Amino acid sequence: MRNTILKEVHHYNKKDFLFSCYEYSINKIKDYLPLHIHEEIEIIHFEKGNFLYEINFNNYHINQESIIIINSNCIHGGKSLHEVSSKTSSGTILEVNPAILESSLNDYSTSKYISFLLNNKNFPIIISKEDLIFQSLLNFLNECKSLFSEKKYLYELKIKVKLMEFFMMILESNKINYSNFSSKDIENKKKIEKVIYFIHKNYKKNISLKEGANILSLSDSYFSKYFKEYTGHKFIDYLNNYRLNESVNLLVNSNISITEICYEAGFQNLSYFIRKFKENYKCSPSEYRRKFKVY
Repeated sequence: MRNTILKEVHHYNKKDFLFSCYEYSINKIKDYLPLHIHEEIEIIHFEKGNFLYEINFNNYHINQESIIIINSNCIHGGKSLHEVSSKTSSGTILEVNPAILESSLNDYSTSKYISFLLNNKNFPIIISKEDLIFQSLLNFLNECKSLFSEKKYLYELKIKVKLMEFFMMILESNKINYSNFSSKDIENKKKIEKVIYFIHKNYKKNISLKEGANILSLSDSYFSKYFKEYTGHKFIDYLNNYRLNESVNLLVNSNISITEICYEAGFQNLSYFIRKFKENYKCSPSEYRRKFKVY
């Protein structure tokens, strides 16, 4: 499966509680979820069907009730493998912005456990119905679903607590190998978080590798290697991808011109912006807007 990689449109307003829950249903082999990427953690309760997920360019065939956890910024998509329209692949998706799980960049428990979880590469996690913790995890998800649907007083805080319990159970069950994550790794990831926070706050400006290096008091060359080691991306590639993600939101959710979007997203040159956009999304910004704009 190879489809255009899309930036998924949020199912919530960024000013609201950064969580969403909705049901999905995919019919026939011709229906598919295009490859896309987003900062949210996606928790899928796959209830029934025969589905092929593609996650970080690896294929996962799911044909029984399962819980699937896709980490932040994983490229993913999928398609139903049913040949007849009377059969469907269906379930429930919970979108969880990492900000819900994080409390502070300098909080020890957050860095030790939550940052480890969010930065771990051992994803997706797929838990079948036969797994001992499946029903307990499903109970947490159903409680989150009910809380979100009813939206009673304190529902946001209650969902956060349930999600913390959900991921604590994941960690306790050794679905992710925590033992390989040293105190040195924790400290290094805290340093990288400072740089990422800087990028997210200043992406509209003409920021440079040197500015990132200065945050950690490192030389340009050492910082470049350091950043690549702990993020998997070159500094300029991470910066460009973040800017491209912001440009997609503007293309889909606004009416401002392509030129305005270029500069609003932090690019300094229109032709460079269009070239990078085509490399990442396999179409021009204008074509993307025509296909996916929210009216």
